[in-house]
Amino acid sequence: MTALRCRESIPDRPRLRRLSGPSLATPSLTIRSLTIRSLTIRSLTIRSLTIRSLTVLLFASLLMASTPGCVADPGHQPPPGTLNADQFRVIQPVLERGCANPTCHGNAERPWRIYARHMHRADAAATWSDAPLTDAELTANATWTMPFIKHADPDGSELVRKPLHPSAGGSPHVGGAQYRDRDDPDFAALRAWVADCVELVR
Repeated sequence: MTALRCRESIPDRPRLRRLSGPSLATPSLTIRSLTIRSLTIRSLTIRSLTIRSLTVLLFASLLMASTPGCVADPGHQPPPGTLNADQFRVIQPVLERGCANPTCHGNAERPWRIYARHMHRADAAATWSDAPLTDAELTANATWTMPFIKHADPDGSELVRKPLHPSAGGSPHVGGAQYRDRDDPDFAALRAWVADCVELVR
C-alpha cells in the first residue's frame, strides 16, 4: 500500500507537444514566395528594358533610313581638279572639330570620310595618334571631299549645307546640325574655303 501511495503521489511529467501547422511553415513559405516574387519582378524589368532597347534601335534604324546621309548629289558637278595637301590643310582643323568623329565621317565606311588626328588614320596602327597628318592623308581628304563641292554653286554644296541647321538654310543630316547659323566662325571658314577652292581648281 505504501508503494502504491508513493507511485500515485508522483505527478505525471508534462509531455512536450509537437508543434506543427503554419507556425513553423509560414516563415519558410513567406521567404520562398518573396524570392519568387523578386525574381519575377526582376525578369519583367529585364524584359521591359530589352523591349525598350529594341524599340530605340528600330527607331534609330528607321530614322537613318529615312534621313538623307552624306552621299554626293549626282546633280552636283564637282570642281574639275583637286587640291594638294597644303591647300587642304587650311580647312583640316575645322573638319576635325565638326566631322571627324568615328561615328560620323572619321570612318572608312562613309561615302565622305576624312583622316584626322586622334581619329581615323591611313595607317591603322596610328589610329588615335596625335601625330600630324601626312601629306598623303591630307591629299586623300581632298580627293574624298571634292565630290561634295558644287562647282557652279559653292553655297549649294553638300559640304556647306549638310552641317548647317535647316532653319539657317541647311539640309537634313543624319549626324545633326553642327552649326546653328551662318554666323558660326567654323561655318564661315568652311563656306569661304569652299568658295576659294572652287577658284583654285578651275
